[in-house]
Amino acid sequence: MLHDSNARSILSRIVPLILVLVAVAALIILVLLIGRDPAITSVTPVQATGGTTVAIEGAHFGDRPGDVRIAGRSIPRSLISLWTDTSIRFVLPDAAVSGLLQVISDRGQSRGVLFQAADDIPVAGDESAPVSPVIAEIGSADVTIGTIIEIRGEGFGANRRTSRVEFPRGGQDLNAIDESIAYPVWSDSLIRVRVPDGVIDGFLRVRTPWGISNPVRVAVQRPVGVVERSETHEIVVKYGVALRGAELEPVQDSGPGDYDVAIRIPVVPATFAQDQIRILTQATSGSVERMAFSQYETIRNQVANGPVDIEIDRIVLCDRYQVSARVDPSRISPSYEHESGFFAYYTQPLPHLPVDSEEITAAAAQAAGGRASPYRIAEAVYGAVTSRLQYAVTTRPIGPIEGLSLGYGDDFTYASLFVSMCRAAGVPARVVGGVVVPDERSVYTHFWAEFFIPAFGWFPVDPGFGDGGFPARFPAPDDPLAYYFGRLDPHRIAFQHGYDPSMASVEGNLLLGPPDPYSIQGVYLEAGRAVRALDVAWIGPEVITVYDHTATLVDSR
Repeated sequence: MLHDSNARSILSRIVPLILVLVAVAALIILVLLIGRDPAITSVTPVQATGGTTVAIEGAHFGDRPGDVRIAGRSIPRSLISLWTDTSIRFVLPDAAVSGLLQVISDRGQSRGVLFQAADDIPVAGDESAPVSPVIAEIGSADVTIGTIIEIRGEGFGANRRTSRVEFPRGGQDLNAIDESIAYPVWSDSLIRVRVPDGVIDGFLRVRTPWGISNPVRVAVQRPVGVVERSETHEIVVKYGVALRGAELEPVQDSGPGDYDVAIRIPVVPATFAQDQIRILTQATSGSVERMAFSQYETIRNQVANGPVDIEIDRIVLCDRYQVSARVDPSRISPSYEHESGFFAYYTQPLPHLPVDSEEITAAAAQAAGGRASPYRIAEAVYGAVTSRLQYAVTTRPIGPIEGLSLGYGDDFTYASLFVSMCRAAGVPARVVGGVVVPDERSVYTHFWAEFFIPAFGWFPVDPGFGDGGFPARFPAPDDPLAYYFGRLDPHRIAFQHGYDPSMASVEGNLLLGPPDPYSIQGVYLEAGRAVRALDVAWIGPEVITVYDHTATLVDSR
């Protein structure tokens, strides 16, 4: 009995101690678990513009990439360049908005840190409260296309960001152009802006995130010629892409973007030759993230956590016009505006335009023949291309140099050779990518060209059709060679004016494109290093309907 009594006495003293120790251990475990939630100690900078690298310092982010969110929106994995347990680096997207920045990992979610996307915050030049812009004066009320004009006033903002100058009829011609070319100077009191193609007489305004300025009348001087549009086709097309599966092969030391799939889908731009762009449907099935840019829309999806099943259908309607341009060659200046970089941009070599090659420079010099007028040079180049090439349907792409050697090529060969030779001869030019629509039953991808005339704008040229390279059932004009230097039919839609230089973001990524592309892009579809194969079906473009009606509008240049 004494032994039992001693045992009970010992237990009565040990049990409470054990309970205390268990409670302490549980508390320590709880503290450790809570402490392993991601913790942000600093964000640098806390206010940034799109394209800025943002640094996050802290603890417990984990060794594998998680999620960075601003105002509930995830930063694309491809924009995250570094992820360690204590540091994160990412590039702020252009479309980011202000809000709480949080880090989410498999350990938990951090507290939010207030982050300001500068593009989302209107700030006047003196950093005071935002004010509506006011135009005091412009350099001249008489403007010509392609020249730089000055706008003076106040409240324009220290940086342009999303602000813009709105010209009458709205043509901004920013497609494929760096913003410094369109806006060499933007400050709170002074804007220097390049007068874009397609402007007509009317009122000019400055639009900022915090208001619209007073209107100022401008008159477009037209010393060179006139462009008219007449016959109209209302065209509805469907295009897109579908992804049905992915073959994954995990990679060692995987990083941001390794399991991402990004699709760049062209948009239909509004120009003088095609307007009233209406997106009738824009259906997307599957979990994706959308980002809009000037020439395309990026659709992004992460495939690490499940099979791919995405379909993107876009149905677009636009009015396309027959365009006719007429100029007086004797009034065309041989000089171009060089301040903004426009001339250098549209005469540079590109992957599909070997402007500086010996073959192209020799052919361009022979065609130009010492001419000074850009119109006469382009006219001679057009004649040289259509005489040296014979149109042929090819089974593979034939570039400008090979086309010169072989003596034949398709519409892309004609357009790229014309543009390459124009650029080599000192005439700004660009390839236009799109489709032609002979009737309601058919659609064909097609490429044509434009060259720029000072004080006039972009002059249309279709050397492939000029040499008789028409698809089946196409209503060809009586004299194609004469018609397609300065004229375009209404049986087409342009998807891209100039080359989109976007390239693959990571070496080793899977790159795919449509078998018959209708735009000129560096990348169509890019998948991360862990994605070894994709089941991709490119949709269209397909013709839904074509409706003919007539309209007249003159843009005298």
